Amino acid sequence: MKKNFISTIALLLLLQTASFACRYTVREVGFADFGADAYHLWLFKDDRISDDEAALYQKISHAALLDANISAAVYDVRGGDSLGLLQFYHNVENGRPNAVLISPDKKSRLFFFDENKDFMESLWELLEEIVASPAREKLLQSIVPSYAVVYFIDGTDKKENKRLRREVENAVRHIRRIMQEMPKPAGRPPAVIRIKQNEVAEEEILLWSLGWQPAERSSPAVAVMYGRGRVMGALLKGDEITQKLIENMLRYVGADCECGLDRSWMLGTMIPLRWDSQRQAAVLQHYGFDAENPMVVSEMSQILSVAPNNKEAQSRGNLYGYSESALDLSTPSEQNAGNDRRAAAAFDLRQSILLILAVFAVALLIGGILYLRAQGRNV
Repeated sequence: MKKNFISTIALLLLLQTASFACRYTVREVGFADFGADAYHLWLFKDDRISDDEAALYQKISHAALLDANISAAVYDVRGGDSLGLLQFYHNVENGRPNAVLISPDKKSRLFFFDENKDFMESLWELLEEIVASPAREKLLQSIVPSYAVVYFIDGTDKKENKRLRREVENAVRHIRRIMQEMPKPAGRPPAVIRIKQNEVAEEEILLWSLGWQPAERSSPAVAVMYGRGRVMGALLKGDEITQKLIENMLRYVGADCECGLDRSWMLGTMIPLRWDSQRQAAVLQHYGFDAENPMVVSEMSQILSVAPNNKEAQSRGNLYGYSESALDLSTPSEQNAGNDRRAAAAFDLRQSILLILAVFAVALLIGGILYLRAQGRNV
């Protein structure tokens, strides 16, 4: 009985110790896949698609999208409309689409096959366009070892591009100076990936997933990326692109995820992306945890479940001036720098408490075992 009592006390102390630990930052949580970030690609089966071609689509898409956050299925337009997809199929203005891609935030994009190409060729082009592009490949090369990635999408005015790129560069330069003061320093500073006007056509799927509209191409745009290709906050456009806002969005990426942050900010929507075992191994190497491990995902899910979920924080207005200090993106840089130092100091304090409690728990457990052995010898 005494042995069970001592073991129970030790376990409770260890659990209490774990509660003091800041295991993950927002950036690290962003590497996990919680199953709610999938894009859905539907092939419309009508009189243009044979049964054999529909079966071929199922096989090829499964293989091509195996490591991507995209699921693929066939939708027979001659059946019922339980999923509500016929609204996309009956696109009278442009004719009947062959497929539709639905994003996690319910945006849709239609695809029309070239009548001069056979089904197989059209299918491969569709799958490759959805899952990969040069700018996404650059992100994959940088996102794990870097603090974050910033996409800068050129506008049509070269002077405005230059002026607003300077805002981004200044923000990145500032983050580089304070990175080591954050709760968990990253290896490299934020990387900047530029998408030029003549590259927009091959990046249409990426830009669509970021919320960029072709009608807005005259003005530059910026997206802050972290984790497994997640978008931090909203896409910044034109004069919204300021050093202060970008700095504060980048700081949030490095924030401790257990300090009462809003989970609607903690888990930005993923872009459509192929994330293979090589990338997953790189996360393990750089951060010391396996983001695919069910226990890790469960632990992160628990953190997210207790975080506040302020719906108002998702609006564009609050993006630039949230009332709580943890999300105040309009806070001056000097004050945020002080917040970073205090966060780092708090992290060190919690780590010290963690160590003390762990030592105390182990000492208590060893003492209990020695006491029980002494009692046994005296019997």
